[in-house]
Amino acid sequence: MKRLQRWMVAAACLSLVACEGTGDEAPSVPVLVDPVVPSSPEVPAPPAPSDTGKPPTRHAPGELEVRLLAVNPADYASLSLRVRDIEVFRQDGQPVPVRRPTVAPFELTEPEQAFLVGLFQPPQEQEVMKVRVTFDGPGSYRTATEHGLVASARTSIDVLVRPASMRARGHVVVEVDLARSLEAHGVNRVFTPVWRARY
Repeated sequence: MKRLQRWMVAAACLSLVACEGTGDEAPSVPVLVDPVVPSSPEVPAPPAPSDTGKPPTRHAPGELEVRLLAVNPADYASLSLRVRDIEVFRQDGQPVPVRRPTVAPFELTEPEQAFLVGLFQPPQEQEVMKVRVTFDGPGSYRTATEHGLVASARTSIDVLVRPASMRARGHVVVEVDLARSLEAHGVNRVFTPVWRARY
């Protein structure tokens, strides 16, 4: 009986030592691990703002606009022309200073786009003035079936304008009928503008 009790005590001591370890091991410390976030497809950064757009042209007090609008494009998908110069004359033939906001070519097939060609400030006493828009060349055109050059160098449009009528909306719009203004010469075209002016 006494021998059985000694074996039970010895077994208990061995179990206690096994549970406590050797004493040389460092106590276990929980390791904090950042949760793994599934990688998502890379989202591209938004494109940088385009620098081709220009802010609206600022007007000096009393300045009036001359605009160019193409109508009746027919089967022309593109017509690019450049304005070489714009001049404004008093009734006595003396020129008036004109400000040009751009010298870039105009894509005239853009629908309902009246391009700003120039600005001028008319003298108070002038009832009628002459505006002359002179084109540069060559331009270019494109349809669904062909493309080519447009002979437009030195071609001019002379418009008699009334500053009093222009002041109602601040401009005169020169409307060019594209289908009637382009004459075919082989694959190329000759620009002979058919136009009208409206305020």
